Amino acid sequence: MKDFPDSPKSSFENKAMAWALGNGLISGTSDGRLNSHGYVTRAQFVVIMQRFDRYLQENAK
Repeated sequence: MKDFPDSPKSSFENKAMAWALGNGLISGTSDGRLNSHGYVTRAQFVVIMQRFDRYLQENAK
């Protein structure tokens, strides 16, 4: 999370964003930010959901 100048300040947000980064759901923006308080496009949301679905399938017991 130190690589991103706009890392979340609260521990709750930081933990959630670190989990999403660590599991490949998000990777940050092309300008090197997380943009955790910004908006996402429909396309970005779809990519996140596809990655989450893949994560669930790979980690199903």
